Amino acid sequence: MDKLDLTLLNYYQLINFFEFHQLKILELYGYCALGTDLVTLLGGHLNEKMHVSVPSIANMCGSYWLWPTKHFKRQYFGLRAVDTKGVHYFPDVSDYSLMIRPVLHLSLEELEKLKIRKNDWNITYTYYLEYPQFVVDKKKNDLLEEKYQQQALISTGKEYTFKNNFQLKKFEFSKYPEYSYDNEKYIRIEGLINAGHKLANGEKIVEGKPYFVKVSPIKWLYDEPTRLLISERGLVSGIRFHSVGTFESIKETEMYQYVSNYLSQEIIPSETKSSVILDGDEELQKVMFKGLQSRRRT
Repeated sequence: MDKLDLTLLNYYQLINFFEFHQLKILELYGYCALGTDLVTLLGGHLNEKMHVSVPSIANMCGSYWLWPTKHFKRQYFGLRAVDTKGVHYFPDVSDYSLMIRPVLHLSLEELEKLKIRKNDWNITYTYYLEYPQFVVDKKKNDLLEEKYQQQALISTGKEYTFKNNFQLKKFEFSKYPEYSYDNEKYIRIEGLINAGHKLANGEKIVEGKPYFVKVSPIKWLYDEPTRLLISERGLVSGIRFHSVGTFESIKETEMYQYVSNYLSQEIIPSETKSSVILDGDEELQKVMFKGLQSRRRT
């Protein structure tokens, strides 16, 4: 199966040290990563607001994993993370609260099909692909729950893979179907973790209450020198890096398996209706969607 080339940021992309150079886009934007309601519902903790004067959960940062880096020629990988203030540290390998902030590698041909924008602070960005991010407002949530109980929501056939039980020691997950209603897509997830924590709509998580999280386009920061797309937000939490703190290869880790086998597939849209490309004409969106769909096939 042809997969998206998805990884995480690594420590050497954050610093200027000998032959290593900090990513230009991070020099401008900073190291903090915004979070989402899904991150909170899966056990992540958002603390610091960033770049804004309006206090909102949607503008809060969370800690996120960095890809381990090999130290010269030794068989040792330094596991690091970035906290809510943008400072790197050495995390517990089994910390479930850290976010996954993906980095996407695209070919030059694929990048040319995206419209790269630049804001007033010279931050280059684009919208591409999609993922569940924020809970709808209470009125919409009640409506969707009513439709769900009436079996009136249409399944798109796609599922998302999360871990919502930290007591499980094995590499096990739960599946969450994607539903379509009124040309929008959602997942339904119960508040099993972080009861009492606030969501972006102002509600507090109630244990056992179902929440509908809207699937929406992912905003990527674009680093022009390296042609990397870095998610502005951490997209998911609840995934530990590995069961033990030592490993010979990244490919052995639970994090690698999750990013490679689940996340890289589940950010691909399930249908053309809410295409992930917000800019450009409709025909271009259809062409790129067909290419993405072909990657889902075995």
